[in-house]
Amino acid sequence: SLRELLGDGRLSLGLDAALTIEAEQSHTFAGVLNGPGALEKRGPAQLLLSGVSPDYSGAATVLYGTLKVDGRLPNSPMTVKAGAQLRGDGVVGNVTATEQDSVVRVDSSFADHPDRQAGDLALADLMLGPGGIAAFDIFGPSPAAGNDLLIASGSVNLGTARLSAEFSYPPRDGDVITLLR
Repeated sequence: SLRELLGDGRLSLGLDAALTIEAEQSHTFAGVLNGPGALEKRGPAQLLLSGVSPDYSGAATVLYGTLKVDGRLPNSPMTVKAGAQLRGDGVVGNVTATEQDSVVRVDSSFADHPDRQAGDLALADLMLGPGGIAAFDIFGPSPAAGNDLLIASGSVNLGTARLSAEFSYPPRDGDVITLLR
């Protein structure tokens, strides 16, 4: 168990390994994760993963606080527990948020999209349940407005999840906005 995961190095998590991050203060790991070991995010603060980690296949669980992924972890399944949040403008594996107030929030990364305000969170399968929340910032009805977008390459099950939308423009009847592709 660590309080912080900082820097831009390489962290290998072996087959039976499990790393718990007890984040009391927000911090960033810009390095590379690899291996099949598990990652648990605890603590009220945000952990930002911004590195490119295609060889990390371990399950990541957000138990408390926020895990922000602006990097690429395309083979890591993510589970968001009650009251926790997965957010970002990166790429992750399967995402499950079925517990009460488990949030999946698209978030912009100005490093990736300096010309627009919104973000794209790409994932494989998406499973939201009765307590799950999908959260977006909406800047206008046209695709050029740069609204937040969830991009699923696999199956999507929204169940009875809730939508949380923050409008940065006055919406009108008849507006069509794509939030999931």
